[in-house]
Amino acid sequence: MIWYDWEHDCGGSVPIDAILLFDNSEEVEILLKEWYSQKEKLRTRKITGAEYLEWMLQWPFSERKQ
Repeated sequence: MIWYDWEHDCGGSVPIDAILLFDNSEEVEILLKEWYSQKEKLRTRKITGAEYLEWMLQWPFSERKQ
């Protein structure tokens, strides 16, 4: 989902079917929350596109650095 959004610039919208599919997965919930946070930072220009890409490539390891 995240790569599709990156390649097609979907604005961070997550298909509801995907959320329902992983509704009881704690790891997916954490990922989606962090993704939303990163997309918001990118949208408000608190991070650059390069920093957002680095987050995508490093998650979940980037989460442990904070």
